[in-house]
Amino acid sequence: VTDANVWLGRLPADAWRHAGRTSLDHAAIAGPLETLARGMHATPDEAAEGVIAVVNTSMEGALRVISVERGHDPADFTLVCFGGAAGLHAAALAARLGIPRVLVPPAPGVLSAYGMLVAPIRKDVSRTVLRSARADGDVDLDGVFGELEARALEAMVEEGVSPSDIALHRAVDARYDGQSYELTVPAEAWVAAFHGAHERQFGFASPGALVQAVSLRVDATAPSPAEAGARFPALPDRPAPARGRQPVRHDGRTVEASRWARETLAAGQRIEGPALVTEYSATLWVPPPFSATVLEDASLLLTR
Repeated sequence: VTDANVWLGRLPADAWRHAGRTSLDHAAIAGPLETLARGMHATPDEAAEGVIAVVNTSMEGALRVISVERGHDPADFTLVCFGGAAGLHAAALAARLGIPRVLVPPAPGVLSAYGMLVAPIRKDVSRTVLRSARADGDVDLDGVFGELEARALEAMVEEGVSPSDIALHRAVDARYDGQSYELTVPAEAWVAAFHGAHERQFGFASPGALVQAVSLRVDATAPSPAEAGARFPALPDRPAPARGRQPVRHDGRTVEASRWARETLAAGQRIEGPALVTEYSATLWVPPPFSATVLEDASLLLTR
């Protein structure tokens, strides 16, 4: 197992194009796997599948916490798959949870790094004020907000951002007098906004009660300079054929899977499982009865 983030620092920018030439080191895992298999009274293949089953069960539990246990039906969603090894588990997780679709973005193994490059530039500043009011306009907060905006603008300019590209947003952390927790609301008509937010959050509000502005916040944002030029490689016009076949252990038996290089795929191309799609930062396993369709933005959509 190699760390794609480490590789990025060592290899040329187009090194991912040659990922298909990299081989897994089966010998490095053979000894530990045989030791594990002996302890399980199983074959190495059975032990390896057992490891994967345990990992999938753990991830399934984590997905249930944020879906079923919160009242959401997984069948209503698409599973987004990112990370170097996520594509080896995504189809199995979708099948276990009844999720009908899996979306695999381009370069999934370094998606977080790509997100950092194209995310908006942002600076947040705040100040505690502890000022109370019963109605909007009872206290003047503009002076403090003005100072905070000046600080935020200065920090953005130091990052090399043009002032004309900067957007400023004001917010207030507010609470009823005597409460020990706050809700963040827009600064405009903040007292009325707090009453509404409190009712939505807790089911009741106390119009006319004393409301305390605990902290004032300003966030400054600007588009990332990388956003306009950040594009993935264009897809070829003609679908490329599979690059051979490879035996894969699946559900207790060995199947022959077609092997594809992701950078050679074309929009609209459909790959039927069993198949492996390899690229620089990740490998995708498409088991039967799944298939993978290449979307126009170079994403892959897995469906049953």
